[in-house]
Amino acid sequence: MHYAIPPGSAEWWIGIAFSLAFIALPPYILRDTTDKTKLGTGKAIGAFILLVIIVQHFYLLNVGKWHLRTALPLHLCSISVILAGIIHFKPSQGLFELLVYWGLPGAFHSLITPELTHGFSTFLFAEYYIAHAGIFSMAVFATTVYGMKLRKNSWFKVWLFTQPVLAVVGIINYLTGGNYMYLSEKPIAENPFVIGDWPWYILGLQLAGLLHFAAVYGIFYLFKKV
Repeated sequence: MHYAIPPGSAEWWIGIAFSLAFIALPPYILRDTTDKTKLGTGKAIGAFILLVIIVQHFYLLNVGKWHLRTALPLHLCSISVILAGIIHFKPSQGLFELLVYWGLPGAFHSLITPELTHGFSTFLFAEYYIAHAGIFSMAVFATTVYGMKLRKNSWFKVWLFTQPVLAVVGIINYLTGGNYMYLSEKPIAENPFVIGDWPWYILGLQLAGLLHFAAVYGIFYLFKKV
């Protein structure tokens, strides 16, 4: 069912070109507009992202690919896409930091090494890039257009907040037979942090998450966005 898009292929470059445009164009176009226009545009983009996510579920139901164990939005990227959609309707510092730390590392890896978990179709291809580029787009939008910044030591606080979230997702995995956040089985993809079998590889994923959060914080710090 999974469909991996080979890096460097025509599909890969189309996805990268769309993603860069989706991320960079809105802040550039809106740089000299009024606050009202910026807010309205943000809400329009957020509504579009949420609409695409909702349509995806109806699409999966229609083609018989919606399953409780695979289609719930419980991976960090999936949650981040929802945050990307709602942050302009309910902007807050907490939502912004969750979007940045939960969304940007996963979205970056997903755009560089894309893998469509429900197989390939034109719609799923478009939805994949709208969702993952949307995470970046809304984080950049909130930073450049709204001037939002990360709070000091927010990277560690978000990592701590993630722990009870992982516990809840683990319970849902047990009830549904799912593997959300890869808590039930280790991911297939080669990753130096995935070491050993269950449950020991989860420690490596925890370390990877902590390092990624710290790296994101460092990048924002360098750009004086802390």
